[in-house]
Amino acid sequence: MDDSRASPARFTNAMAGSPRRWRRFASLTVLVLLAANVAAQTTPPLEGTPLVEITAIQLRREGEQLNLHFLLSSPTPHEVVANLAKRVVVVKFAGARAAFPDAQREFAYNDPMLVGIAFEEIDGRDTWAKIRLRTPHLTYQVVAGAPPREMVLGLKPAPLAPAIALRGIRLGDHRGGSRLVLDLTGRPAIEERREGALYLVRLRGVTPQLTDPAQVEDARIAVVSVDMDGPDTLLRIRVKRKEVRVKSLVLPAPPRVVLDFRPAAAVARAPLAPAARAAPPVSREIPLDILLEREDNPLITANYLLAEREFRAGNFNRANLLFLRVFDSVPDSLLGVRAYFRAADSQYERNVVADAGNYHDVIITYQSAIRAAETIGYETELIASSFFRIGRAYQRMRFNFESNVHYQILQERFPDNFPYTPDSYHFQGLNFLRLRRYEEAVASFRRFLSSEGDPQLEGPAHYHLGDAYFNLKRFVDAKSGFDKGRRISPDYADDQPLLIFHMGETYYENAEFDVARILYRTLLEGYPDKNYTKLVGLRLGDFLREEGKENEALEVYRQIIVNAPLEIRLRGKLRIANVLGSRPVGEDYKEAIALYDEIVSEGEGTMVLQEALLRKALTLTLHGQHQPAIDTLEKLAQDHPEGPFTRKNLTRDNIEENLKALVQRSFAGEQYWEVAKIYTRYRDRYFSRFRFPFTLFQAAKSYQQLGLYDEAIGLYDEILRRGSDSTTTLVELQKASAYLEKDDLGNAESTLLKFIQDHPKDVYLTDARMLLGKLYFAGRRYEDALNAYRILVREFERSRDPLLGEAITEAYFELGQIYKELGRYKEARDSFAAAVANFHHPIQGPSVPDFVELSQFFTADMHFELGQDREAIAAYEQAITLYGEHDRAPWARYQMGLIYRRLGDDQKALEAFNTLVELAKVRPGELWEPLAKENQRDLATKLDYQEYLKQ
Repeated sequence: MDDSRASPARFTNAMAGSPRRWRRFASLTVLVLLAANVAAQTTPPLEGTPLVEITAIQLRREGEQLNLHFLLSSPTPHEVVANLAKRVVVVKFAGARAAFPDAQREFAYNDPMLVGIAFEEIDGRDTWAKIRLRTPHLTYQVVAGAPPREMVLGLKPAPLAPAIALRGIRLGDHRGGSRLVLDLTGRPAIEERREGALYLVRLRGVTPQLTDPAQVEDARIAVVSVDMDGPDTLLRIRVKRKEVRVKSLVLPAPPRVVLDFRPAAAVARAPLAPAARAAPPVSREIPLDILLEREDNPLITANYLLAEREFRAGNFNRANLLFLRVFDSVPDSLLGVRAYFRAADSQYERNVVADAGNYHDVIITYQSAIRAAETIGYETELIASSFFRIGRAYQRMRFNFESNVHYQILQERFPDNFPYTPDSYHFQGLNFLRLRRYEEAVASFRRFLSSEGDPQLEGPAHYHLGDAYFNLKRFVDAKSGFDKGRRISPDYADDQPLLIFHMGETYYENAEFDVARILYRTLLEGYPDKNYTKLVGLRLGDFLREEGKENEALEVYRQIIVNAPLEIRLRGKLRIANVLGSRPVGEDYKEAIALYDEIVSEGEGTMVLQEALLRKALTLTLHGQHQPAIDTLEKLAQDHPEGPFTRKNLTRDNIEENLKALVQRSFAGEQYWEVAKIYTRYRDRYFSRFRFPFTLFQAAKSYQQLGLYDEAIGLYDEILRRGSDSTTTLVELQKASAYLEKDDLGNAESTLLKFIQDHPKDVYLTDARMLLGKLYFAGRRYEDALNAYRILVREFERSRDPLLGEAITEAYFELGQIYKELGRYKEARDSFAAAVANFHHPIQGPSVPDFVELSQFFTADMHFELGQDREAIAAYEQAITLYGEHDRAPWARYQMGLIYRRLGDDQKALEAFNTLVELAKVRPGELWEPLAKENQRDLATKLDYQEYLKQ
């Protein structure tokens, strides 16, 4: 029978009979010794054949069973072994390699049965799939009937064990301590942990059936309570003395759990010299030279010394063989057992140098050496170092729980060993960090720093202590740890990007932004593809923006969005767009709008999408794109009515701002139809309670300009009902103007009279009185109109009020119009002349009112009507000089021609009419054109005839 297929029982017997046989078979039965269960095994493939590829893992649930499907490129032999107590199952694929995307080797799952799977290559030909279980209470099997290219492993809950009852609790003295015995009806699984002064013992699947209350107490411990906790029994034991240590034992016949609470051995310590390390405790170990002297066989002595020499030279394989040869020769001697420990050390160091991933053989050699030493009663510090290295071996294989078990054994059995026990607290803390048990990690690192461990580990311990505090969100404590670590070992974190990230976040939380920025820059330059690097890149860009370095910030943002996770990519694009969109000039905002649209397209269901919509609307608003801004804001409000960017009327306020700007722009451009359309489109949604009354006024004025007087008057009334003090008098005045333009003179008059009565000192009072005069003039109530304007003139002449002076020019013009209409040309002439004389602004340019220009021409017309020909010609010439492009200028020339004819100066009259005929070529179709041509012909004929008579 092949030894590799021996049963566990037969293998144990074989091991007990011969140490050589144990070493020969140990490497073949590593996991069998750990409770192996072989599910399938076939002949391994031949050397040189191509390796089968493991291409994917699929998890499929069928009822209570979880099936793990390993997809293979072709069938390959495999073997399944497990240690359910340790929650480990290993599938060993022969002649196979892992071929997952991105060379991934570790997979984590959020499943009640499964923690994750890690793949490890063995000897370049085989691959082991190490499956980590969440609970040991499972069964497993290889599922039959799977497709040829699949290996299917099924996991399901183990059948419930028969109920176990806790029948009694006994307490007594034992070897200077307290022994607590729990009597049960079956052998249970137990879990233990210490929480301060409480020691908690969980008995799995046990029901308490105590006849008496559990009131057990002595000077060292007290049983506080025995309670059901789900299907388990939970004992809370108060430990009264801090130095008490606990050791537990489960015995099968009769079933019972024994807990020994013993005081820790007090070991005297030498006083510390200044700046010196505490002296190690006195060792009872027999020195090596004495062991060598006791050995009678010189060949054994020579082999041991040669092995030590090879070990020091780094020839670990050779040293291992020589140490094993010594042990084979004298397995029951102290020197032989010591050689066994040193063989394990050789194997360990060989694996460390080779950066190997499998330490199981090393662990088994150490465990065998420990048992061999205990069998012959050999007290040696090599036992302590072995527990330490077993812990390190498990740690290197990422079996963090198993590693800490052996560190704890070391700490309990050898509390004063130097240097392994102090150093174990450091590595124990690293395990707790990986297990996310941060409070325990803090305790371990603090224990290490308070002891006399390896000085080289002091700096790293401070770093990792800070890391544990960071994960606990205790940022002040974390910063203290990182500060000390940076002082002691400034370069330690350089190749640990996750640690750099946590340090940066810690300094950021402590408002030390300069240090945080340096760390973020280190991450971005050295590890640009890490997800957390993408995150801190956002922060780094924000720092640069705060310093005004927008272009550098944009460079960082553009770098981090490449291959970033969705959330970070969207955030990066949002920041780029915000920078570009905030620039008030140029075309950068168009790229910003495109980025906002990308975020909306990619970010369905994210908060970033809502912010992008709002930012897009604000950018459009900034750059005058008011209609698209309104459309975007309405989409935000419609799609996300309860979102944080729509609360407190945020979107409505911005929409109203855009409507205000949109109306203002169209109104200023005299696009009154556009204003009316905007108001009509949004009247019910926004204008019904619009917070900008002047915008409503502009809408009403636009209706008025379009001749839609009823709509204008209705909107004026609506503004007045809302009671805006800032626009009331302006709206009332404009309402009267609308009535006047509508020819509703009665309502216009009553509105104006009420205005004058109610607002005797209003800034628009003069405008109202001017408008009242126009109303009377339009109604042919000339005397009333004259009185209205005369009152204004007399008041101005009396007070010389500058505000009234701005309107008096128009008042004089209107008086002239009335006098002209009544045929009172002298008064009309004087009024028009007064209008020009009282205009105290530049009389040329686009800002000159039309009535000032007309007053110049009308003054000349009145001279003409009064027969004041020379004065009329002078006035016409002055008007033409000032306003040659005015529509009245050609008529002025025509009037001048008529005056010259009346004066008998036919030549000058002909010149005036010739000028008009030439002007008609540029401006054909004017009313004065045929009149000028007729006078031209008449004068030309007359002058030709006179010339003929002279001849």
